[in-house]
Amino acid sequence: MTGWIIFGAVLLLLLALLLVPVVFRAEYRGDWTVSASYLFFRFPLYPPREKQKPEKKGRAEGTAGDQIKKKKGERPFTETVDMLLDLVSSAGGGLRMIFRNFLVYSLKLRVDVGRGDAAETGIQYGKLCAYLYSAYAVLRHYIRFRRADLDIRPDFLAEEDRWELSLKARLTPLIVLAAALRMGASFVWKQAVGRKDGPPGAPEAKKEETGAAAARERSEQEVP
Repeated sequence: MTGWIIFGAVLLLLLALLLVPVVFRAEYRGDWTVSASYLFFRFPLYPPREKQKPEKKGRAEGTAGDQIKKKKGERPFTETVDMLLDLVSSAGGGLRMIFRNFLVYSLKLRVDVGRGDAAETGIQYGKLCAYLYSAYAVLRHYIRFRRADLDIRPDFLAEEDRWELSLKARLTPLIVLAAALRMGASFVWKQAVGRKDGPPGAPEAKKEETGAAAARERSEQEVP
């Protein structure tokens, strides 16, 4: 009896831990910073921590070049939005279940549009408004938003755009576990059905072999 009580207490404890949401925080001010927190613990997700290496001679000379390469390799904000749209729209089954239970309870996006020319700034402002508000409308079909503040302004004195984003979201680990079990069950079911039906083309090959055997029997009977 005592063993069952301990077992039940452990299950309740695990269930309570799975019901505690994981909080995600993301910020963008030229570079992405993403972290996750669970209970009293916080884990940086991006950028990854780099191991410190001993400095060598001539390293200072290459620092400027490394920074230029890093800036060239950075992904524009709009490309990140496109990747997110492709991911959520193509998701199915368990992955879609995770997205539907992913709650964004705070989203703040500010964009100062500047091109150095008033006409180009106005055109780019109109394009970004249409693009960002359309992307937000699409995301609302797959992800829950409690609060979202999109502030897009034209800055006719600026030479380039300025992007600032702050996002806070949460996801319950129990949902992730249920989605993983769903995807695993779906995979096992497909494998079982595939073995039952046989490899692709097997029924046709069997029919061809049966027809060939029947033809040989008829030819042998016709031969005197």
